[in-house]
Amino acid sequence: KAMQHTAIAGRKSHEESELAYRQQVESEVELMREHMNKLTNAYNLAKRNLNIAYAEIEANRKTSESVVGMQDEAVTFLLACMQDAKQQVQQKKYSDGMTSDDREAVLNMLLQKLNTRTALSPGKGQANVSFPPIAQKRRDPNTMT
Repeated sequence: KAMQHTAIAGRKSHEESELAYRQQVESEVELMREHMNKLTNAYNLAKRNLNIAYAEIEANRKTSESVVGMQDEAVTFLLACMQDAKQQVQQKKYSDGMTSDDREAVLNMLLQKLNTRTALSPGKGQANVSFPPIAQKRRDPNTMT
């Protein structure tokens, strides 16, 4: 009887230790599942943020390309205006420089071209800009007055 009791006690002890081991494994598996869920959520959030960042980068790239295009167009337009003004001045064949009236006429021509160009641009009104007449008095380059 004592042996039987010892054998029963041994089985109970073995069953209890096996049950404790299973509970420990199940607990660790549950912790791993929770950790896996947290990692999956963090990954999905990072992926969404990355997609948003890519979309912002693409929008900024398109805006940048548009601005560069407008800058190129403005430079081309201004160079063409300057060439027109240069040709107009050369046609008048000034030997001693332009008078103030001539300068004002050239500036008005450039302003008119700019106003025409601005009026052709979508959503833009005519520029309301005028230049004051250029004074007849020539400045001495060695003085500030």
